[in-house]
Amino acid sequence: MSNHYLSQKIINWQEEFGRNHLPWQKNRSVYTTLVSELMLQQTQVTTMRPYYQNFIDHWPTIDSLKKASLDQVMQAWSGLGYYRRAQYLKKTVDYLPDDQSQQQFNIQDWMKFPGIGRSTAGAIGSLALKKPWPILDGNVKRVFSRLFKLQHPINSTLGLKLLWNIAADCMPTLQPDRYNQGLMDLGSMICTPINPKCKQCPCNDLCLAFRDDTVQSYPITVKKNKPIPIKKWDLVLLIEEKSFFLEKRAKKNLWGNLYCPLILQESQTNDYLSTINLNSTSKLHQFKHLFTHFKLEANVYSVAIKNKQYLKLPTGKWVTNWHGLALAKPIKDCLENIFLS
Repeated sequence: MSNHYLSQKIINWQEEFGRNHLPWQKNRSVYTTLVSELMLQQTQVTTMRPYYQNFIDHWPTIDSLKKASLDQVMQAWSGLGYYRRAQYLKKTVDYLPDDQSQQQFNIQDWMKFPGIGRSTAGAIGSLALKKPWPILDGNVKRVFSRLFKLQHPINSTLGLKLLWNIAADCMPTLQPDRYNQGLMDLGSMICTPINPKCKQCPCNDLCLAFRDDTVQSYPITVKKNKPIPIKKWDLVLLIEEKSFFLEKRAKKNLWGNLYCPLILQESQTNDYLSTINLNSTSKLHQFKHLFTHFKLEANVYSVAIKNKQYLKLPTGKWVTNWHGLALAKPIKDCLENIFLS
């Protein structure tokens, strides 16, 4: 297989049929690429698109985002999930040098910033700076594993190493931005996980899996059968008259820098309630939420207190509504269920 022939096919296809009108492709820059690539980690284009537009409307330039507070950034990210990405973005932008210095960065320089791995660095370099740096997101892994009939699991160390070797070998020096965009578009639009449109693929004459009618057998993955652990929490909503308390979660915790009711382990709740002067307690709501590595089962309690003056509370706010605060989606849904239903 000629790598030049392959890359040129992908470039030609992308120009005619690929996605060329996404918001972050207009006036492409390091900044818009950085924002979009971090938002796209673990998130579909259709989900992140309105968040991206809102974010850029608020902070159209690096300098404008540097002036924003982390609270403002977290609030704009609220609902998108994987909130550590917002913290990484703010930290990266705060330390990002001027445009001229960015041009001198190599891929290792970009990887020194938090939340930027090899593939994200490759996307920034190729899409924004037109450098011939390979990428390897989920779509690209699938495309390469089928093209070359990769016999090693793509989530294994060896499989990943081989994929990076393939990505580097196939990387053209001309039009690396359109080539990498074409790879992502192929994986998203044609070489899909289920029911791929192989007859529409510009590379089907080169694809070994298509040749052997084994497309659905790739990519190979290592199946992990570990049971998902369950965490059981109680969320305590302290209420005094018309106001309620939301703590600001510590940076290192789940939902770090976001606001939510007090979070307690189930076994801690009764002991905690016995230490405060309260009028009444009632169970308001319960919900479940699946995270990447565990499942959360939560009960939400309303605790009417007599006097908040003597309460020892973590960092947070007494509020009458949650508008304008950075909230995780499960917490926002929970508050809406309690107060608006």
